[in-house]
Amino acid sequence: MAAVVSLGASLLAFTPSPGQAPSGPALTILYPKHQSAVGRRINVVLDPATDWSAVPLFQVSVGSTAYPVVDTSSGRHAQQGVALGPGLNTVTVKALAPEQGAGTPAGGEGKKAANGREPQRKYAVLATRTFAVYNREGSFAAPQAGAAPQYFHTREHESECAGCHRLDAGPQDRKPGKPEEMLCYACHRDIPTGKHIHGPAAVWNCLGCHDPDLAPVKYQFTAADPWKAAKTIEAVAPAVFTIPADALFKPFSATLLADDVPPLPKPAGRDRKQRQEQEAARNAEIGRRKERQQELLREFLEYARQNPADKVRVEVHAGSAAAPEKGRKGKGVATPQQLTDARAKALARLLRDQGLTDARKVTVLGMGTTLPKSPDASPESQALNERIEIVVHSADRAVQNSLTLPALTDRQRVTVTLSSTKGPAEIQSLRVIERLPRGLHYVKGTGSFRGAVKEPQVKGDDLVWALGNPGADFQETLSFVVTRDAQAQEEISPVVRVQFTAGRREETRELDPQKPFKAGLSVLEICGNCHGSMLEGKFKHGPAEAGYCTLCHDPHASNYPAWTRRQSWRLCTTCHAEKRSEVHVIKGFVRNVSHPTKKYRDPARPGKRLSCISCHSPHSAETPELLAYEVRNTFDLCNICHPKK
Repeated sequence: MAAVVSLGASLLAFTPSPGQAPSGPALTILYPKHQSAVGRRINVVLDPATDWSAVPLFQVSVGSTAYPVVDTSSGRHAQQGVALGPGLNTVTVKALAPEQGAGTPAGGEGKKAANGREPQRKYAVLATRTFAVYNREGSFAAPQAGAAPQYFHTREHESECAGCHRLDAGPQDRKPGKPEEMLCYACHRDIPTGKHIHGPAAVWNCLGCHDPDLAPVKYQFTAADPWKAAKTIEAVAPAVFTIPADALFKPFSATLLADDVPPLPKPAGRDRKQRQEQEAARNAEIGRRKERQQELLREFLEYARQNPADKVRVEVHAGSAAAPEKGRKGKGVATPQQLTDARAKALARLLRDQGLTDARKVTVLGMGTTLPKSPDASPESQALNERIEIVVHSADRAVQNSLTLPALTDRQRVTVTLSSTKGPAEIQSLRVIERLPRGLHYVKGTGSFRGAVKEPQVKGDDLVWALGNPGADFQETLSFVVTRDAQAQEEISPVVRVQFTAGRREETRELDPQKPFKAGLSVLEICGNCHGSMLEGKFKHGPAEAGYCTLCHDPHASNYPAWTRRQSWRLCTTCHAEKRSEVHVIKGFVRNVSHPTKKYRDPARPGKRLSCISCHSPHSAETPELLAYEVRNTFDLCNICHPKK
């Protein structure tokens, strides 16, 4: 019979090791779960509801490393700071009981043996639970298949612990007076340990990098995701924009108000300053009128540019009293029809000036009094009738007039707005991918981007728009129309799927506007907040550019300068093993001679030894070889330590 272990919410069966009895006290592990991908250091947490009288002691081991025995009578039910090696780790938890009389000196418990040392305690193993976890930090390798990431600080996990432990950060945790006052100290007191401590960790400014308000996983790297996305799906119907005629035109005239600023009178004197003031006032008035004109057209022009495949129908209407009264008669506008025809010509010129130059897509008509909104002859009704109606409609559907619009029930317009602000790298080869559910079809010619028709590639059920290289800070809008079959049941997903290249990384992201949770930043992004200059060089070190900062550096503390995980030469030769022989630099130029790479003093850095970083920048530089000191070639680099005499 297999021993049964509960890990989190699941029950996992394990085969007992040789000699292990299948029976024993219940020993439930709340965290971590079997075959999960976790961090480099973890807390192994046992269920606090365990019958501790049956489990007086327990011990956690990782491989051959055994941690101190925990006395459960102290109330402790976790082993903190368990360190994992790279890759897969086997963790063992043993329920123990002291063997009676074993290792206890004469005279009773607590007395030292004759040699002055504490006695070696011996324990009986009551039960053993073994599980495997994968350390996802400190390695380029991907986790093993089936090793799903698991985080301790989720709302689900914390709900089991919040009854006894304070797990929510408060104002006092932003600037704690002493480490003991910091929320994180209770479980992570041993993290900032080493000769060199990173500044934020030295003052326990944990919340400077870790955000307690993120969800569902708390304490990821702080700050908002630079990516933002929105997707709107709406029924396709002709868009109608109504503008009062008197807001654009001079009453009973085809003259635009923006053009109706009288010229300055001829100068009567030689007061140059007065003339300049008059010109400035006139120009200011022209500017105000043009701004007002632009504001009236802004919403329509923006919509038309976002839907460049649509047609535009502009109707100029007049009321029955629009004919000029006696004394107001103007040339060519004796009737309402003539007035609207003249205004239509003026509007056509204005729209051409605004970039709507395609006569096949823009129609401007003078309607006279044929389509009144109100037959009443009152001044209020006449004001309703004196109007300009602008209809933007699909090119494949005819529009008879602004009061008789076609009903479109089988199609939807999808608008995707995508932006990235202060991203870590230039975004290139940006692609938006939309998967259409069965029964939905793209309407050819309706895709628009940056005010122009943009057609997608069709790959199976996917529509793929290649949007080019928008850079690091941008906001783009993509729009297209789909039709629905009668049997279509699924809706278009609200998720925006994008593919792009950032630096050397190719990424795919699914941005869900409906999720209220912001994502934590990557390691590269959070380190870049303070150390952004590290990647300013033209050529970048692969791990640094890819965001593997913590592969080489411990973000909290280290026994080595720059918080490296190992001495610099050993760290570099972990990947560059061919350099361990020190056959380097001048080999091939001088026979059987090689430049040393370690153990010698560094002439350019007094008090330091020669190492890889004596000649190379570990992050970025101006040369492909990542030469240090911002030199452009190896001869300049040699001159740093060996100046010409």
